[in-house]
Amino acid sequence: MGKKKRRASDDAYLNLPPVAAYQTGEGLPYAPVNFPEQGDVWGWKAGKRRQPNGCFQDRYLYLPDRFKSESNSKDQNTFRSKLSVERYIRSTFPDADVDAFFASFTWSIPAVEGFSLSSQYHFS
Repeated sequence: MGKKKRRASDDAYLNLPPVAAYQTGEGLPYAPVNFPEQGDVWGWKAGKRRQPNGCFQDRYLYLPDRFKSESNSKDQNTFRSKLSVERYIRSTFPDADVDAFFASFTWSIPAVEGFSLSSQYHFS
């Protein structure tokens, strides 16, 4: 087998604070800040499934408070995929630089040590 190429971004993961499953937070490093306006802070949440690279497979992004809908529906304020975020940005802010948006924070969220793939399932 060939040697896996090392990406420059791999080193960046070494400096990110790992989080526990279902942990939530706001802003950097796992969600954008100051988009689309100064003071806007997005929220994030880690899922429970872990990828072989040590990062969570599932992660969620939440709109800043001022964009949350009056209906108070989580579904309208939560993005479950990078594609859904991209579609929202392109439709709501057509002049925005989507690449710059995603470059402003880290999409991958590393899991805390000791969290293993087998810990996702309970067998009786």
